[in-house]
Amino acid sequence: KTEKMAIERDGTIVNTLLVALLEPNTGHLLLPFINYTLVALLVVILVATLYGYGSIHLVVLTFLALGLMTSINWFVTELAKVTAEANRNDNKDNGQIASASQPSNTISQKKVD
Repeated sequence: KTEKMAIERDGTIVNTLLVALLEPNTGHLLLPFINYTLVALLVVILVATLYGYGSIHLVVLTFLALGLMTSINWFVTELAKVTAEANRNDNKDNGQIASASQPSNTISQKKVD
């Protein structure tokens, strides 16, 4: 715990990034960084191609970068859908449990002869 506090006090970008990477539930914070990095890679590939340095390697790298970006964003979208569905089902289950635990408003009548 003291090592973590020492890293946070240092405040450098690398240490802050390492703390963010090692903290639980912080993966969603890296998604924009990953997307911007892949877009920057694609821009560099485009510039290299325009200046005549294009080769089959850059074509393959372009497809790999686009595939990686697409798959990461697809996974995050699907994870959000599954999480929303699970939360919706939990809310329905909690609502059914709450309504089942409340007494019914119906009055049972006994037939008197």
